[in-house]
Amino acid sequence: MRRPAKNPPEGQPVSQDLFAEASPTPHPAAVNRPVPSAQDATSPQDAMGRLPAERIPAARNQEGRESAVLEVRNLRKQYPSFALHDVSFSLDRGRITGLIGRNGAGKSTTLRAILGFVHPDAGEIRFFGAPHSAQERRVREKLGFVSGGMNQYSNRRLADITAVTRGFYAGWDAQAYAECLRRFELDERKTPAQLSSGMQVKYALALALSHRAELLILDEPTSGLDPV
Repeated sequence: MRRPAKNPPEGQPVSQDLFAEASPTPHPAAVNRPVPSAQDATSPQDAMGRLPAERIPAARNQEGRESAVLEVRNLRKQYPSFALHDVSFSLDRGRITGLIGRNGAGKSTTLRAILGFVHPDAGEIRFFGAPHSAQERRVREKLGFVSGGMNQYSNRRLADITAVTRGFYAGWDAQAYAECLRRFELDERKTPAQLSSGMQVKYALALALSHRAELLILDEPTSGLDPV
């Protein structure tokens, strides 16, 4: 298996084995790769034909440069048989960051701590230049999160789950959601229990992509998906 370099040069894409078991270190490492610039597109519309949504105003540091959309500094979490020690990384707009590491290295724990699902013992987490706690509700509207399949409401119709979910997002985009349903071939009359694991992931992605999120946080988003 090819392994990406531990510290890829700025702007150089990393190996396509990004999410493979590639890190010999006991803790997750973050690697960045650029995404195509909006200036390279032939149209200001995105892949679904929508115009860009209004963004949270970009915070700037003392030098006037735009702050990272996500900063994690010295994150720590201690469990009886496992611990995260001083995990730090940052993510700028227009870039993709992948956490790579062996099973049990702490990738999912890091993401859960970032999202507030677990309370870290120490460290700082900042979204769009400000502490998460300072603008938690506003930040959550701008985040899209996917974690594997659907473990909740397994016997409720997708239409019912969507009706509840969209109530949490002022920027819900019904047109984008309908396009996701079409592209992913999802039937809202079905329940998660009636879907394969791959189709469950597609539905979770449809929800994450339908409220004009500025930052997507994906935990094993390709789990159960066929390569074709």
